[in-house]
Amino acid sequence: MGMLAVSRALGDHNFKEYVISTPDIRSVELTDEMGFLLLACDGVFDVMSNEEAVQHICNEYKARYAAESKRLGVQTLTPEQQSNMDAQIARDLARSLVETVIAKGTRDNVTAMVALL
Repeated sequence: MGMLAVSRALGDHNFKEYVISTPDIRSVELTDEMGFLLLACDGVFDVMSNEEAVQHICNEYKARYAAESKRLGVQTLTPEQQSNMDAQIARDLARSLVETVIAKGTRDNVTAMVALL
């Protein structure tokens, strides 16, 4: 009807016969191999596929890892150095994603959170 963009709406009483507020829920066991968890609203995925968002985070992380290695004058970070870097950059990775989707022209609000595993 051109008035409601989300598939699971809370409120919007006029559309109760068309949409439901019952969320789809899926449980996934997180492992170290996954690297990170990305939570983002539909404003991100209006202009990026899931794969593009994941690739963006991976590329940004690799670039920051390389920059930190170069700054410290090493080829590979120790687990402690990587942990220190990870503690500082999760917010920056999410911010980079948000700035990218805004530049791509999303017309919706944009929220993203990255949790490094």
